[in-house]
Amino acid sequence: EEAAKPLYKMDPDHRLLLRSTKPLLQSRNASVVMATAQLYWHLAPKPEVQLVAKSLVRLLRGHNEVQAIVLNSIASMTIKSQGGAKMFQPYLRQFFVRGTDPSHIKILKLEILTNLANGSNISILLREFQSYITGADPASVAATIQAIGRCAATISEVTDTCLAGLVHLLSNRDPTVVSESVLEIKKLLQTQEAEHKDIIIQMAKLLD
Repeated sequence: EEAAKPLYKMDPDHRLLLRSTKPLLQSRNASVVMATAQLYWHLAPKPEVQLVAKSLVRLLRGHNEVQAIVLNSIASMTIKSQGGAKMFQPYLRQFFVRGTDPSHIKILKLEILTNLANGSNISILLREFQSYITGADPASVAATIQAIGRCAATISEVTDTCLAGLVHLLSNRDPTVVSESVLEIKKLLQTQEAEHKDIIIQMAKLLD
């Protein structure tokens, strides 16, 4: 029989560092909160890393410059391979795009929303994405369609629904919407061409 792995015992100095810096997550200085959040993200045990989410989301009330830095950090934490998406799930609506958001903020929020997408919240997100497609900002509209494509590729329960929605967008008057929809449909069909011959035929007719 294999010997049981010994329980990890945190070094006292390591524990002191985390205990001493924890109050800084409540600081009014965004830079201090960001630095402390990064420290916890890299050095704290998983159960304690959860504290980071609430502190970072609080910073989203700040100026656009601060928001952009915080959103960049959250986007990197919520990439699937990093495993940080779960701790930001309760704050999903905090990342919904507002009409007054600058283009780069909208795109960062869309990236995070896509990272947070799962079988439980995808219906909410798809309804939200649908409202963004009618926006006036071409870059964020394109990013929204890309987000729909990513969700379709990663969440099998909604692949067909997303594909149908993207096909519907092919009749949109906005060339940006049409071109992005074509690209996303093409990516999805490359993985399941045999199942969607009807969509390929429909696209071919539109291109004639």
